[in-house]
Amino acid sequence: MADLAPTVAEIKPTGANAVITSAIAGATLTAGQVVYIDPADKKAKLASAAALGTARAKGITLHAALADQPVDIQTDGDLEWGTTTPPVTGVAYLLSGTAGGISPHLDATTPASGEYLTVIGVMAGTGVIRLCICASDHATA
Repeated sequence: MADLAPTVAEIKPTGANAVITSAIAGATLTAGQVVYIDPADKKAKLASAAALGTARAKGITLHAALADQPVDIQTDGDLEWGTTTPPVTGVAYLLSGTAGGISPHLDATTPASGEYLTVIGVMAGTGVIRLCICASDHATA
């Protein structure tokens, strides 16, 4: 299966359990992308399962930002996730090898050999992903 394609206008926190933080964008970002905080410059950059440092995902961007602009990032809780490909309720979603992407656990190629497993969350209901970001420091075989 392909990465989720978010409907950026529909990305928003939902429910009282949403945890949101702010950062400065280290690249051009759009709503619904997975980011990590670069320890070198403390800026939000696109996360990828293909590289250990970037596999330490922080959260999901809530809006677009150009490099050096502020960006809000949801790190926990329920997130409304509009998408052109309906996500499957009860399925875990993982950080993709594509920078900033999210792919379903049911995808046989995710994570690919040599990529780092990072759980982003579980689809809790129609269009709502419950974030529970958990990263591994070990590449898959």
